[in-house]
Amino acid sequence: MVIPIFSSGRLGPTRIPLARGVGGISHDSVLFCEELATVDAYFIREGPLGRPVPGALLQQVVVAVRRAIGDTLL
Repeated sequence: MVIPIFSSGRLGPTRIPLARGVGGISHDSVLFCEELATVDAYFIREGPLGRPVPGALLQQVVVAVRRAIGDTLL
């Protein structure tokens, strides 16, 4: 499963800003965590497409995905 990255978009509880340079992205972007998608393993079999992202960002993404699927967060 992947989270789409768009070059712009309104921020909200399921959308996370991604600063230029984080993970190798070349411009400021927005992760749309409510639009999870599946991709064929062929597209990711060669490994990561960019540098690792900070753990704090990954935690924000986990919370946003949980919100998107309707999980009740404390």
